[in-house]
This record gives sequence, C-alpha cells and structure tokens, in this order.
Amino acid sequence: MAAAAMTRDLKISLIIIGIIATLTFVVMALPFLHFLYLMGPPRQGFQETKEDFLLNKESILAVRDYFIRSGFESISVHSTGEPGTAFAGLKYGRILITDSKVSEAIATLHRNGYQAISKSDNAVVFLRWTGFDVGKGVAYSIDGYVPYGDALLFLTWIEPLSIGGWYYYEANFDVWRMRNQQGLPTVEFPSGNSR
Repeated sequence: MAAAAMTRDLKISLIIIGIIATLTFVVMALPFLHFLYLMGPPRQGFQETKEDFLLNKESILAVRDYFIRSGFESISVHSTGEPGTAFAGLKYGRILITDSKVSEAIATLHRNGYQAISKSDNAVVFLRWTGFDVGKGVAYSIDGYVPYGDALLFLTWIEPLSIGGWYYYEANFDVWRMRNQQGLPTVEFPSGNSR
C-alpha cells in the first residue's frame, strides 16, 4: 500500500513537472515566435492595400499635398519619430510640422499602421506593411511618370491603382538583389514591361 501511494505521488509529481516545463517552454518561445512573425514578409497584397488606401484617403491626400508644397527635396516621417516633426534631409535636419491638420493626418496614418511616409525624387511614398527587407504600400507620382527614387529602394513590383497618379508597390531586397545579379530587370510591371 505504501508502494502504491508512492507510485501515485511520483506520477502526480511527474505530471506537475511536465505541466511546468510545457508552460515554461511556451512562455520562452512566444517572444521568439512573435519576432519571426514580425520579420516575415507582409501578408497584404494589392487589393488589401487599395482598400486601406481608400479608408485613409483623406489623411493620405493631406500629407501628400503638404509634402509636395513643402519645398524640400526630400522629407520623411516615421512612426517611431517624434510627433509633429519630420526629417528634411541633412541640410535642414528635423523640422516642425506647423500645420495641425497635417500633424493629425500623420498621427492617424501611424495609428492605422503606416510605418513611414516620405517624399523624394518624383514620389511621395506611404509604407504600409514592412518586414525584414520587404515593404509594401502606395506611392504617388508627382510628375505623372512611374514613381522612382530613394524612397522606393529595392523596388520589385509596381502597379497603378485606379486612382490617377497612385501606384501599389512592393520592395524586396532579396528578390531585387537576385534579379540584379542575374542581369534581369529588377522591377515588374503588371503589363509585363520591366525596367
């Protein structure tokens, strides 16, 4: 009888140790799994980006217009930056955004998941989804030509939206690097044209 009680106690102890070990593993693994999820490629595509653009159109247009009128060759804001400020290149550094409507529009876009907004060359770019070396979003062409420039580094896909001057884009460093090394065009257009 004492042996049976000892065996039962041993089984209960092993079950408790197993539960504790499993919980410890889950608690330790969750941050790592979350990190892997964040570093994976964005899961949003053309249709989701277009729908998101339409939901945030008023804020996006307010920021686009402000960036174009700003007179700065390049200007950017990031979701991790100080609210109410932008970076206007090395010449000007950090500047204050004095238009409260634009500051609120930027804050709204950041709350809705836009990671960065920038203007350079002929494009105003709204980076919506980002992962490790991958980004997707919308870009506006200032001059009517396909958007290009520093704000669209490692561009691999660009497709016009049905709204004039706006494009859906994808940037992927690994795909860009592979195409570049093979001497292939680095950007795909939906019509099959490349550059």
